[in-house]
Amino acid sequence: MKRKRVGYIDLLRVVSAFAVVMIHVVSLSSTSCPTLPTGTKAVLEDIHNLLRWSVPVFCMITGFLFLGREKECTYRSIRRNVVHLLLLLVLVGGFYSLLEQIYTERRFSLAMLLRVASDLFTGNLWDHMWYLYMIIGVYLTLPVVAPFFRKEASEAGILCVLSFLLTILLPDVTKIAGIRTEFSFPIAGYSFYVFMGGFLGRIRYRRWQLAAAFAGIIAGGILMLSPLYERITVNYRSLPVAMMAVGVFVIAAICFEKYVSGRIMSILALCSGGIYLLHPLFLNLQIKALRINPLNYPAVLSVPLNCVIIFGISAVGVYLIKFIIKKIKMKGA
Repeated sequence: MKRKRVGYIDLLRVVSAFAVVMIHVVSLSSTSCPTLPTGTKAVLEDIHNLLRWSVPVFCMITGFLFLGREKECTYRSIRRNVVHLLLLLVLVGGFYSLLEQIYTERRFSLAMLLRVASDLFTGNLWDHMWYLYMIIGVYLTLPVVAPFFRKEASEAGILCVLSFLLTILLPDVTKIAGIRTEFSFPIAGYSFYVFMGGFLGRIRYRRWQLAAAFAGIIAGGILMLSPLYERITVNYRSLPVAMMAVGVFVIAAICFEKYVSGRIMSILALCSGGIYLLHPLFLNLQIKALRINPLNYPAVLSVPLNCVIIFGISAVGVYLIKFIIKKIKMKGA
């Protein structure tokens, strides 16, 4: 039986994937352009930070799909997902490791394959590959926390509050105050986003929540750009990023509750994970190999256009790979 698609989840997948592409276009273009004025660099860094909600939203979608609906979530049921992610890590991560070595040394040798194995184990891969390591860990914790989401909503709500206080709020407060604490959450990292996605998938939304979500995004953006956060590193687990991520998710859930994905949107949503993994290949080829930097042109037009092109090429590439794999499976059946 084909699972019914949730329109606003598809929309969030596509928008978040595009935001990730834009983050990497902005950051790689900036670091590859040493003569860039300081003011322009500051603006690009602000754009980068203001789009950081995109990766947490991907985590929230995982929580929504596995914890937010009446779906079995046991180690037996997620085994296929974990194996699929591990295979992607080996194939994609191994390819990038080998490609980086060949690009650096301008040759190929069998010894490079040993380095590939080492890079996969240590995580010494292209920067964006950290997400696969993290999401594999998330999948392995899902069956442990799933029972909390099968009970009353208050149980899941308490779990969200605890993870927010101990993995989002407390680290920022202690860094800003310049103090140290041993208090922590046993399931650390991106747990809050996963739990929050599951919780939001099990509640009924009210009108006031839409206003609160908009307020959260605005407040998060202001806080992120304030001098207060210049004292610490803004990352995916910073308080303003969390405020924006939850706000974006809630706004999409309320405003697009009855949205039905069309064929193109469904295809893009199914390709969103692949777009995340594949787009740095085309971006690096463009900027490092072909030496085409969008910042060499009027950035107001060139950067958005570059994002659309990289996103589109990546989507087509992922779709073709999926199509080829499907055909091979059909012939082997």
